[in-house]
Amino acid sequence: GARVPSFSCGKTKVYFRTGSLEYLESERLDFYSIRAEIIQAWYRCESTRLKYNHWRCLIILVQARIKGVLARIKYKYTKNAIVMMQSKYRGFVQQKAYVTARSSAISIQSWYRCFSSRIRYNDMRELVIM
Repeated sequence: GARVPSFSCGKTKVYFRTGSLEYLESERLDFYSIRAEIIQAWYRCESTRLKYNHWRCLIILVQARIKGVLARIKYKYTKNAIVMMQSKYRGFVQQKAYVTARSSAISIQSWYRCFSSRIRYNDMRELVIM
């Protein structure tokens, strides 16, 4: 069981036994392929993260615009409803004031007519009795 080295060094060259160079090459390829996979995974991660953040910003912008449009529509609808309610209320108040003023005017006119008729009646009565 003496162990035989798989390579031998000369003055300017290294000599390998059969299969040793292939083994070293396969180890080197495994080392680089593992590192390449790590780099590729990192690149895919960063690329996907950038795309995600870009789309997220765009979606947030679109949602903000839509919310603004909906808020303006809601505001306009609410404002129109409030203006309509104020208009109806003011109309009701003015109509009530008009009805009150009209009924007061009718009462005054009725009282005046009654009073003037009574005066004329009394004047005619005095003329007739005399």
